[in-house]
Amino acid sequence: MINNESDDEIRDILDDIPERLKLAEDGVDSSVQQEYLKYTENLDFGQYSKEDISARSHSLFSQSTSLEDKKETLAVLAHRGTLEAYRTIERFLEKA
Repeated sequence: MINNESDDEIRDILDDIPERLKLAEDGVDSSVQQEYLKYTENLDFGQYSKEDISARSHSLFSQSTSLEDKKETLAVLAHRGTLEAYRTIERFLEKA
């Protein structure tokens, strides 16, 4: 079960969602949500400059990029919560 701190984090994320947003019809499995929260717990999001995120975003679409690098990039994009980041994740999901 999600603890109160995780509930607060999820509420904060939801408050920052752009107005135009496609929601997953079936929702996101709670185990996936927990995996995301655990994965991002130790990431230092301040280490990623806008230029670094842009370069990493392009690497999402390369077959030579490792799964771990793609996972980290997706987590960073999700954390940014910008419309541009959302669109990149959306394009990735369409091609994945």
